[in-house]
Amino acid sequence: MLVHSIRRARWATFAIFFACGLAFSAWASRLPAVRDLLDLTPQQLGRILFVGSLGSICTLPLAGIITSHFGPKLICRLGVIGQAVTLVGAAGAATLGSRWGLIVALVALNIVFSLTDLAMNLHGTAVDKAGGTELMPQFHGGFSLGTVVGAGIGAASSALGVAVWLQMLAVGAVLVVLAVVATHLYLPVPPPTGGPKSRGVQALRAWGEGRTLALGMIVLGAALTEGAANDWIALATVDSFGAANYLGAVAFAIFVSGMTAMRFAGTWLVARFGRVLVIRLCAWASLLGVVGFVSSPWLGLAMVSAVIWGAGAALGFPLGFAAAGEEPVRAAARLAVVSTIGYGAFLAGPPLLGELVHHFGYRWALGVLAFPVALGLLFASAARPRPLEDQLADRETAA
Repeated sequence: MLVHSIRRARWATFAIFFACGLAFSAWASRLPAVRDLLDLTPQQLGRILFVGSLGSICTLPLAGIITSHFGPKLICRLGVIGQAVTLVGAAGAATLGSRWGLIVALVALNIVFSLTDLAMNLHGTAVDKAGGTELMPQFHGGFSLGTVVGAGIGAASSALGVAVWLQMLAVGAVLVVLAVVATHLYLPVPPPTGGPKSRGVQALRAWGEGRTLALGMIVLGAALTEGAANDWIALATVDSFGAANYLGAVAFAIFVSGMTAMRFAGTWLVARFGRVLVIRLCAWASLLGVVGFVSSPWLGLAMVSAVIWGAGAALGFPLGFAAAGEEPVRAAARLAVVSTIGYGAFLAGPPLLGELVHHFGYRWALGVLAFPVALGLLFASAARPRPLEDQLADRETAA
């Protein structure tokens, strides 16, 4: 395979990850404004976000089969364009005061986001293998960079009084351009062996693999920790410290900045220390950041804790995906399992925290995150690269 084709595919993959991060963060950073537009309590907002996440939860188990059939290129292109459309729809519904309209838009947004996520990770593992380097942390760094840019846009838009719908319209235009240009440079990804029935058997078999489920637990802990910050750190900053709305967006931007920096350092860290140790160190950092944020009496200390929280939550996700996608023949099936577990936590878990926020406040609710963080410590050894003979055995049984 030509080196320049791999290099272009690497940047194209990075761009799609960036686009998804931009879309996610552009919306998450304006949740305080959406709450005010619809006059929602934290409990009501949490329930709306949870119902929206059902679109993702229902889609993820089928995402591997769908992506295997249509290919990552088409799914990523249509998925990112779909995110642009549904973001504008969600913002429009909030502006018009329609809670049901917002719910419908969020369900659709979560469906297209879930399909895009698995497809871009599948393509990312293919580029990772073709390049011979651990690139998944950098690709997820692209997602985090997108969240930094989206959070910055959200903070600036909030401070300047820009309407949510206008911001989403501008972001949506950028997403469409990235979707069309980047996917044109994708590598061809060979489909799994066998027909649809064989792919269905592989998908079911992956759910019975102990290592795959353990990787799912690693991703679950990191995903829930990251997702909780995405949904609640801005609101917790505003309501717990009496800060202005734009400072909530700033806190979110600080969190994702810590995450982005760690993900770009991830390739070097894994090469130097290995996946297992890096996952464990990140889990400890995440625990320190969460405890620091929820116990801080000062806004400044909470901001510092947000950086540590973000850095700690950074690598469990990409390293879990990289480990699950080591063997190309079964990558789609295993990534579907890990995605379902991880994104189920990422999307459904944080809205459920809204119930705890309603009863106990932001500090105690976010403190619960210490428990899923421990999963990274318990299951980190599952991320150790598999012996070559085990990978060859996978190919023989899948043939």
